[in-house]
Amino acid sequence: MAPLAVVTRVAHVTHVTLGTLGTLITHVTRLKRRLSLLTLASCLTLGITPAAAQTADDDAAHSAGASDYALLCAGCHEGALLEAPQRSALALFSPARIVESLESGIMATQGMPLTRAKKRDVAFFLTGKRVDETASQVMTFACDSPLSNGTALDQPPLWNGWGAGINNSRHQFNETLLTPDNVGELSLDWAFAFPEATRSRSQPLVTPQAVFIGSQEGVVYALDSANGCPIWTYDAEAEVRSAVILDLDEQGKPETLLFGDFGANAHAVDAQTGELRWKTSVHEQRLATITGATAVADGILVVPVSSLEIIAASRNEYSCCSFRGAVVGLSIATGEILWTHYTTPPPQPTSKNRLGTQMQGPSGAPVWSGITIDTKRSLVYATTGENYSSPATKTSDAVIAIDLYSGERRWVRQVTTNDAWNGACSTGGFNCPEEKGPDFDFGAAALLIENKSGQDLLVVGQKSGMVYALDPDADGELLWETRAGSGG
Repeated sequence: MAPLAVVTRVAHVTHVTLGTLGTLITHVTRLKRRLSLLTLASCLTLGITPAAAQTADDDAAHSAGASDYALLCAGCHEGALLEAPQRSALALFSPARIVESLESGIMATQGMPLTRAKKRDVAFFLTGKRVDETASQVMTFACDSPLSNGTALDQPPLWNGWGAGINNSRHQFNETLLTPDNVGELSLDWAFAFPEATRSRSQPLVTPQAVFIGSQEGVVYALDSANGCPIWTYDAEAEVRSAVILDLDEQGKPETLLFGDFGANAHAVDAQTGELRWKTSVHEQRLATITGATAVADGILVVPVSSLEIIAASRNEYSCCSFRGAVVGLSIATGEILWTHYTTPPPQPTSKNRLGTQMQGPSGAPVWSGITIDTKRSLVYATTGENYSSPATKTSDAVIAIDLYSGERRWVRQVTTNDAWNGACSTGGFNCPEEKGPDFDFGAAALLIENKSGQDLLVVGQKSGMVYALDPDADGELLWETRAGSGG
């Protein structure tokens, strides 16, 4: 399977873009240098094992896997959904990756009715390999970093987290060398290939010494900024698709890496060694996940929580919906949960769908995107998505201001009312709420910026294509709005 590549030109990092094929390219300022490429991870091509020597157990597993695949997976993977990999592509995955996807990854909702043994049968049917047959395949790297010998990583970040700071400005203020005139002269210096990956969504954290980045296979990498060679790796055991945040010690040196995983766990890892300091589950609902970047301030880690339940709701027999979005504050030192702010009240039984399945609500208003922290006002800003079921609430498609220290709500500004939607609305399923959209959630974090007159603004972009400016000193009063795109 073709690996994804992180490509960087090593010097002073200035800007990061994510390509449509998942290739992460970091542009930097050293120009007109010889192109060099280091492939730093082995690329495994996993085909289908001939079935001639299959035992009776193999035949039974293959048949059972084929049946479950046809029932739960074929509807999308045989061509009905263009975004879903075809079966021929799934055959190139490792069986362990397929089992992981059905247990805690993107296909976890489809895997809910299956036991672990049945998930392994599906993986065997698709790949022709047993999970334990590939356990001995060990990833090797093409080089070792000189920094892996214990050299202290003592340089502060050039780009930290998703937005280059807790206000999410996404602007590199100290850039002086990169200009419109010379940007075209940038060239590739090194590349890092993620093994067994089909996407790369983790924004890299960059220091002069190291690049820290999560991956689809759940491994967080510390790479040498000079050559891309690994300094250390940490296995989170679930995809890390959001940015990694670096917390500094009292001397301003890297101390702790903080991030969330696809299984709704927050992690604290020693930035010097990659050793785990603590790991905390941040939500009680089994389909909860973390898709947005965390943020840190004054010893507090703030974590956004979203959910895969929006997909599970497409199944008519699923009791939709019990998840409610959340923002969680934890102690950076211990991992203890200090407060939890839910975006909706607890769900209660409502009506039954046409199949007779009990419905629940309100629900949803997930926090898909990263957290913005306003230290001037001691506030946390979270942008929310749509409700999953009726009734719609006033906290969906909204910006919510939360007290950094107590987790209490200070104000909420909703921009689209009566937005309740889930996957059943796309398939004609019975769980589509009466509001039926329009599914205009916020998919990006708020930007806390200052205009030319010195006034602070919260600027947020919505899935509808609209951009809004709110006044953080007036309970989020709308100052202006403009259409930036067609939306969708």
